[in-house]
Amino acid sequence: MPHMLLRDREEEIARLHDRKPTYFFMDPFFIPLAKTKNWKNPEFYVKLHNFYCDYGSAEVEPTINNVDFIFLPTCVEENHRIPFVFSVKTWGVVILDPLYDDPSYLEEEEIVTEMLPELIRFCERRQHVLPEGPAAISALIRRPKQSNYTDCGIFVMKYMDYMLQGFHIQSMTWTTSDVETFRYRIAKEIQRGKSRMIPGFLMKQRPENASRA
Repeated sequence: MPHMLLRDREEEIARLHDRKPTYFFMDPFFIPLAKTKNWKNPEFYVKLHNFYCDYGSAEVEPTINNVDFIFLPTCVEENHRIPFVFSVKTWGVVILDPLYDDPSYLEEEEIVTEMLPELIRFCERRQHVLPEGPAAISALIRRPKQSNYTDCGIFVMKYMDYMLQGFHIQSMTWTTSDVETFRYRIAKEIQRGKSRMIPGFLMKQRPENASRA
């Protein structure tokens, strides 16, 4: 999956700089699978750890209570992709919807703001004092937006990519040409099984070939 490339990149950066990764990439199927569980039943909380191990952690360290941010990409309304970003330190969630300025996904938001905090508390095992209650949630208004109904997946990937690099999404703008370059680059990374290893001449070659077609 494309999000695995971002996770591998973050782990490589961590090794180079001798630090632990500060981001956790939740499996995209985590929220859909959470919908199938009766997670509001108090008895279910004793099974949270197993649920997390089966569908959330993908056996990748560090655990969700030992990072700064948790990325939760998911599909909403059957064919629209968005990422939720959970800040463990501020106990807040941001929706980065590439299409809508006032997004509302009630079931998914409940899982991210209520179930996920319970899971973090459970994994914490009382090592530190964590906030009680659900996490606050808001939508990021200033961000690059898609101009059609087909590029949401590309925007989700690039939102996460630029955040990993330390850029502020609010100050960025992307053109249609940029999005096409992103799409080509992601495809090449998947094909080659690695990230950020595409020579510049190949990036330039694609639009030149397209113009001659």
